[in-house]
Amino acid sequence: MAGFRIVSSSGSTTTLPTGTGILGTGRSYLLSGSAFSLGAVAHPDVVADLGSGGYQVLAPDTAGTRTDAVGPASGFHTGTGLAAMTGTPTNQFAWVRIERAGKPKDSSDNAADFALVSSSTAAVGGLTPTLGSASPTGSTDPYQHNASLLSALLDPLTSKALPPNRTYVAGVPGTLTIRRTITNTTGAALTSAKVRISALSELGGAALPGVAPPATHAQLRSINPATTSSVITVSGVGLVTVNNLSVDAPITGLPGGGLNSTLAVPVPNGGLAPGASISVSFTFAVDSTGPFWFGYDVEAAGPD
Repeated sequence: MAGFRIVSSSGSTTTLPTGTGILGTGRSYLLSGSAFSLGAVAHPDVVADLGSGGYQVLAPDTAGTRTDAVGPASGFHTGTGLAAMTGTPTNQFAWVRIERAGKPKDSSDNAADFALVSSSTAAVGGLTPTLGSASPTGSTDPYQHNASLLSALLDPLTSKALPPNRTYVAGVPGTLTIRRTITNTTGAALTSAKVRISALSELGGAALPGVAPPATHAQLRSINPATTSSVITVSGVGLVTVNNLSVDAPITGLPGGGLNSTLAVPVPNGGLAPGASISVSFTFAVDSTGPFWFGYDVEAAGPD
């Protein structure tokens, strides 16, 4: 990573310092401005004057090869640039790269690869956002462990569409609850974990890979549960305690979370041991019914 440069359309340049090292697979490196306000969510690796107007990443080779770029059509970008904003937005928002099968989507077309998310449904700079969260992550923060923190139905002997794996209570809005079990196969005890919503059936939400969204679909919002846990009967097992997950900061309440929102998993004291499992549930407000999709990553701090 050392020597890579992030250059903004407004002219500022940030060079990653000597000793930065190698960025491992699935890891993130976070650059922030001095006014970064999400220190409780993520830890910046470099604080700098980032400038504005779009960014390009230049490799530390003789040619200064451009490895990526993102921004509006008036600045650095690839393919079709991001939609231009007007005025000075006051909402908390972010352009978030969409995921496909657990990997960042990169078709060299910014407009197709990024989604505008906001913690409010109000317009952002004249644009309509998708409900969601900025929720950045740095090199020392939890990162994706989908291959070793395996998810399964809470009750594997029952259809995913039936209780206790899925329950729906009609109302205005309705309430959808989805239950899963996460098993630690990393070979080490994990002291913290969280899930990140990577796809959700919501207004403007990102579809699951290889699935064309239907013309009419359910609109969901991730909301906090009524209780922190529930005792559920599972076929062949008996009573199981399920941890009902709440939406993490910077989401602070309604309307709730969506794309890129995270939910902390309450691992037991001493950590989630190798081979151990924890049962969790997701709670959604259903503003309109119909076919829906929902995808998430499981993140944890170490081991590499």
